Amino acid sequence: MSGLRALWVALALLGLSATGAGAQEAPGKSPPDAKKPEAALGRLSAAVCSQLAPSVVTIEALGGLPKRFKAPKNEGEKQKGILARRGFKQAAGPSTGLIVRSDGLIVTSTFPLVRKPRHLFVTLQDGRSFVARLLGADESRKLALLKIDAKDLPVPRFAPRAQVQVGRFALALGRGLGTAEPAASHGIVSAIGRVGGRAIQSSAAISPVNYGGPLVGIDGSILGVLVPLDLQGRMAGVDIYDSGIGFAIPIQDVVELIPRLTKGGKLERAFLGLVPDESHRGQGIRVGQVAPGSPAAKAGIKRADIVLSLDDEKTNETWQLRRALGRRFAGETVVIAVSRGGETLELKVELAAP
Repeated sequence: MSGLRALWVALALLGLSATGAGAQEAPGKSPPDAKKPEAALGRLSAAVCSQLAPSVVTIEALGGLPKRFKAPKNEGEKQKGILARRGFKQAAGPSTGLIVRSDGLIVTSTFPLVRKPRHLFVTLQDGRSFVARLLGADESRKLALLKIDAKDLPVPRFAPRAQVQVGRFALALGRGLGTAEPAASHGIVSAIGRVGGRAIQSSAAISPVNYGGPLVGIDGSILGVLVPLDLQGRMAGVDIYDSGIGFAIPIQDVVELIPRLTKGGKLERAFLGLVPDESHRGQGIRVGQVAPGSPAAKAGIKRADIVLSLDDEKTNETWQLRRALGRRFAGETVVIAVSRGGETLELKVELAAP
């Protein structure tokens, strides 16, 4: 209860008490909910859900079955995931999306794209449905950008990067249950810079119910977009659903990616192809192995080289190299500084897909 009381004090200082922003209490009297801060928090959460509901949309995928699909012959085959009878189209969903631009740009996760559906549909809070076009996808962050023919759509407020802080209260919203209102789960921002520096970690329940939806602060600002990543950066499986470890891509990173995604195509995770020697102590990262034919090998990086930096970002620890690579994509060229025999070399490396 002490943590909740601290939260109540913070909310009261912000003028967000249950009596309304800026409301004044009579001298010597406690606020009505002073002994029930969880009630005030509940009302604030409900207000945030209501405020953001018009910006949180339903995503549905249709099609994507193999051409030689055979209808299941028994209940056992149905249990293996084949849910359609002959003559019916396979559907997946629903999932969630977030309006990011008023002219019909919607960001979602790549979860609805796993079966390579023939059609994608977006349904707004007011019941209108649209056929969506897939503009582009970022496989490294499990993000996809859709476009619908609509205008004057409600765009929520995006939190500045500096406001995404560990310990901040967060709500995960989603429409994956197919309900009229978004589902919500409570949690906190438990870590930042996870999964190669690409993701926010949250303790809120995150799963197909809300993939593609927003992670939001108690003030209603969007902190990030919920995505199906696991700790290794792969597509999350059932082992991580609702486990208290879920990930979201910071909203400012999403905004920066939009121009690239609107150009089409697929952005893939950057692969360098070297294995650090973890026994090394001292400046830089000593190369333990170089994968044959990898970008590192083609650029001339050798075993026992000391990697000092990547595009002027210092790499004294392995995690620093992983984070620097995590912000880049296959096909990009970077400059890696290495120390070899007392000489510093700057090598251009064209990164590849894994």
